[in-house]
Amino acid sequence: MPVTSSGLAEVAARRGLTAPLTAHAVTDAVREALADGDVDDWEYAALTAAADASDALRVAGDRPRRFVLAVDAESVQPGEGSEVRVLSDVAWADIAAAHADTVDHAADDDELAWFARQEIPDLL
Repeated sequence: MPVTSSGLAEVAARRGLTAPLTAHAVTDAVREALADGDVDDWEYAALTAAADASDALRVAGDRPRRFVLAVDAESVQPGEGSEVRVLSDVAWADIAAAHADTVDHAADDDELAWFARQEIPDLL
């Protein structure tokens, strides 16, 4: 799920997210587009799409970094490509991890670092 630094601060303060939400996931479209790939390739494609979306969501005042939350969602409706609509709220316990740039102004091809849920407040 793509977020910005201000969105991440809101998630940490509220201890979750309120639906509906836009996210990226391994969908049939991703599997078809990467038919020769495996689950790691599909998950990486969804992560990369979410990172691009995070970059596009950034507004004045947000840190120039990409943030992506890995979440377990109860109700999801497929969209185009890797995009999905999350129809259920996401509790803090349903956030598995965060992926984020470790420096400001990171290039689009930089790898995102992985952070456990309990480390999310430290990212702020």
